[in-house]
Amino acid sequence: MKILDDFMINLSGDSFKRSGDELRRTKAVDYFIQCGYGQEFYTEQDLRQLLKELDAIGSLWPGNAEMKLIDLHANWRNTYQDYWFNKWFRKPRRKLA
Repeated sequence: MKILDDFMINLSGDSFKRSGDELRRTKAVDYFIQCGYGQEFYTEQDLRQLLKELDAIGSLWPGNAEMKLIDLHANWRNTYQDYWFNKWFRKPRRKLA
């Protein structure tokens, strides 16, 4: 279970257990791409951008902040994640003009 948890945290750029190890995140993304995950819907470039954006959301964690700011951040993070999800979920389903 820990292996899967660590892999998902590194791949997604999660903010809660973020270690700051960029090399580990890069290797997780490379492994994900090499396995062909998601490539039936997205190009490799799209997948790298998708994961880069998710990592950017994870990097916004307000470390050492008061609870009020953390709660406010959590609400904003949900908005960011909803936008990110809808953007990428709809992309392969868009009709090309």
